[in-house]
Order: sequence, then C-alpha cells, then structure tokens
Amino acid sequence: CPICAPRPFASVGDCGSGHDRARCRAKDENQEPQLTRPHFSRFPVSLTEAGLAGAVREVTDDSQIPVRVETTTERRPRPAAEAALYRLVLDSVRLAERCGNGAPVTVRVESGDDSVSVQITAPSVDAAPARPALEHAADRLAALNSELTITTAGNDLILKATVPCAS
Repeated sequence: CPICAPRPFASVGDCGSGHDRARCRAKDENQEPQLTRPHFSRFPVSLTEAGLAGAVREVTDDSQIPVRVETTTERRPRPAAEAALYRLVLDSVRLAERCGNGAPVTVRVESGDDSVSVQITAPSVDAAPARPALEHAADRLAALNSELTITTAGNDLILKATVPCAS
C-alpha cells in the first residue's frame, strides 16, 4: 500500500506483508509528516525584490522574441497588483512567441498616484487566440476591480490594463 511500502505491483491496502489497511494507517499516523516536493513560488523573486519593472525585464531576458520595455513608474503598487500585471505581461509575451511573427513586443508600464497601467503591443498576433490565452491574467485583473482590454490596430494586438493602487 502507498502508506506502508509503495510498490508498483501492490494494490491499495495490500503492502504484501500481511498488513491490513488499519495497521498501515496506524503506522503512518505515528510518523512525522515529510515534504515530498519543495515549495516553489509561481512568481519570480525579482517581482518581490525589484517590483513589476524588474520582473518584466526578467521576462525579456528569457523571451524567444525581442521585448522592448518602457517604464515610467514612480512608486510600487500593492503586491496583488504587481502579480496580476506581471501575469499579463508573461502570458502576453508567451502568446506573441507562439502566434506572432517574431517582431518585437512593446511593454509600457506607467504608474500614477492612484493607478498603474500596462499596455502591451504584440505585432501580428490575432485577437482570437489571445482571449483564451489571457484568461487567467484577465481573472486576476478582475479580482482587483480592473479589466483587460483587447483591441487590434492593423495587424497588431493591443492589450491594456489599469489597476487601482488603493489598498
């Protein structure tokens, strides 16, 4: 059984040593819990240390296409806003890698007194695959009373999101 002695040929509750399930569970309850996998954050350390601008620059370093970053940030927004906007940038760059023509993606990050905005321009990316690809980012933004706007200008996909900075 998986509690007593995991073996690929044994069925659950049959460890092959004559134990029954109750005995195997009793043995397991007396043991200290062990971590089987290390815990990893879903966001890079740079998001915590350097904020949204630093994390976006890290995305550009790992990207398969060129990414231009323009920032005019005066102050850091709350962590939830940074995480939501980071997810938007990451998913948008991945979308452009898959669906674009390899032209540079432009990411503009601007912050004011009461909000932070991100505008992403992805050349030659159609809006149809963008909606499902950016669904999780849109959900994060919606949780912060923000909205993801997906438009096109010529062959370019333009994504805009503004998140309020108030806690």
